[in-house]
Amino acid sequence: MASQDYNVLLDTLDHVVNNKQTYFFQKDNHLNYLKAQYKSARDKESKFSALQSIIEEYKTYNLDSMLTYAKKCKDLAEKLEPDWHIQLANIYYAEGLCSAGMFKESAELLGYASSTKLDSIVRPQYYHVMHTLFDVMYNNSIDKDYKNYYRSMSRRYADSILSVYDTLSFVYLIVRSDIHYKSNKCNEALADLQKIDINTLSQHNKAIYSYCMANVYRCSGDSINEIYWLAKASLYEIPLAVREYSALQELAVLLYKNNDIERSYMYLSCAIDDVNKTHFRMREREVAYAFPIVQKAYAKQMHKRNVQLIVTILMIGIILFFMIVLIIQLWQQLKSNKELKAQTEKYAQELIKTNNNLKEINERYTLLNNELEFNVMVKMKYLTQYMSLSSTYLEQICTIKNKIQSVARTNPEQKAILNKLVEDLNIENVTDDFYENFDNIFLSLFPNFITQFNDLLEEDKRVVPPDEPNRLNTPLRIFALIRLGMTDSVQISIFLKYSLSTIYNYRVRYRNYAIKDREHFEDEVMKIK
Repeated sequence: MASQDYNVLLDTLDHVVNNKQTYFFQKDNHLNYLKAQYKSARDKESKFSALQSIIEEYKTYNLDSMLTYAKKCKDLAEKLEPDWHIQLANIYYAEGLCSAGMFKESAELLGYASSTKLDSIVRPQYYHVMHTLFDVMYNNSIDKDYKNYYRSMSRRYADSILSVYDTLSFVYLIVRSDIHYKSNKCNEALADLQKIDINTLSQHNKAIYSYCMANVYRCSGDSINEIYWLAKASLYEIPLAVREYSALQELAVLLYKNNDIERSYMYLSCAIDDVNKTHFRMREREVAYAFPIVQKAYAKQMHKRNVQLIVTILMIGIILFFMIVLIIQLWQQLKSNKELKAQTEKYAQELIKTNNNLKEINERYTLLNNELEFNVMVKMKYLTQYMSLSSTYLEQICTIKNKIQSVARTNPEQKAILNKLVEDLNIENVTDDFYENFDNIFLSLFPNFITQFNDLLEEDKRVVPPDEPNRLNTPLRIFALIRLGMTDSVQISIFLKYSLSTIYNYRVRYRNYAIKDREHFEDEVMKIK
C-alpha cells in the first residue's frame, strides 16, 4: 500500500509545502486571538490559563516568543496559589531553555532530584520535559560515559511517564513504543503502535503516530514505508503551522539517498527557512548538517542538466548545418538553368540591398535605443543620488535645529536669537517641497507610472492618487523608489521618514494585492516604463 500511495503523498506534500504561508497566517490570527483573551482576562487564574494556551501554541512555532510568555507565566505564578502554578511555569521555561540548547540551565531550573515534591497535576509534564532533556543531551554528547548516563536517565523518565498513564492510552503506547525502538525491538514497537486507532486521534497526535511508525520501519530497514509515514507526518504537521519538526527534514535526507534530489532540496530549504524563524538551536544544527550536502548534489544535478541542454543544442546545430548544406547543393543544381539563375541573382541582389538597408536602419534604431536607455538610466541614477543627498541634508538640518534648541535651553541670554534661527528653519515646509520636487521629477520620467502600477493590482485594491496633480502618496512613493533601484527597506524608511515596519507592511500589503505571481511583484514594478 505504501509503495502505491508513496508518490501521491509526495505530490500532495509538495502542494502543502508551497502553500505553508497560508497556515502561518491562520496561526498568527489564532495567536492574536489568544493574546486578546489574555489581555481581557479579569482575574489572575484566567490570565494564567490564557498564558498556558499561548505558550503551547508557541512551543513549535517561535522559541523566543515562547520564552517571553514563559517568563510572564513565572511572574504571574508567584502571585497564585497553590504551588503547582509556579512549578508548571518553571517547567515551561525549562522546556524552552532545553530547545535553545541551554541544557545546564534547564536542568538546574527543573531541579530533577526533587520530583517527589511536585504536585500531581504537573508531574506528567515534568516527566516529559526531563525525558526530552536527557534525550537531547544523549544525542549531543560525545563522551561515552556521559552518553550512557544520559541514556539511562532518559529511560528512567520514560518509565516515569508510563507510571502516570493508563496502559491503553495514546501517550502510554507511544512512549513504550519509543522505548522498544531505541532498544532495536522493532516488532514490539510496531505491536504497540498497532494497538492505537489512528481515526480517533487529533491531527497533532496523528503526526506523532506517523513519525513513530516511520521510526519503526527505519529500524526494520523498510525505506519505502519509512518515506510513506514521514510524508504522512509532514502532511499532518505543516497545516498545523508547526515550524519545529523532524519528519520533513528526515524525509528530505531519505529522498536524497533515493536520488530524488530536487524534492529533497525543496523540503530541506523549507525546513531551514522554518528553523531560522523559530530559533530552535538543536534543529538548526540538524538542518545545517544535511543542507550543504543536498545543496551540492542539487547544484551538480542542475549542472548536468545544463550540459545535456548544451549537447542537445549542439546536435540541433549540426542537423541544421547539414540541412543548409543540402539546400546549397539543391540550389547549385538549379543553377544549370540560366534563366532561373539570372532571376535568382536579381532577387538575391535586391534581397541583399533590402537586407543592408534593414541592417542599417536596425543599427541606427539600436544605437538610438541604447542612447535613450542610457539617458534614462543616468537620469534615474542622478535623481536617486540627488534625492538621497537631499534627504541626508534634511536630516542634518533637523539635527542642527535640535542642537540649536538644546543650546537655547541652556543659554537664556542667547535664547531669543537662537529661537529666531529655529523659526527660520521651517523643516516641515522644506520637507514638503522636497517630496513635491521628487514627485514632479519622477513623474516626468515615468508619466504613466501610476496607471501601470495599478494595472499590476487587483481592481478593488488599486491606489487612489492624490487630488493634486503630479503628486504621489506614501505607497506610490515607496514603489517609485523601488523602480529607481532603491530596494533596501532601511534606505526607503530613511528617505521617507517612516519606520522600517511601516515600509515593510506597505511592501507586503501590495505584494498580496498583486494579480500575478506575488513573489515577483516588485520585479514587475521594476519593468514599468
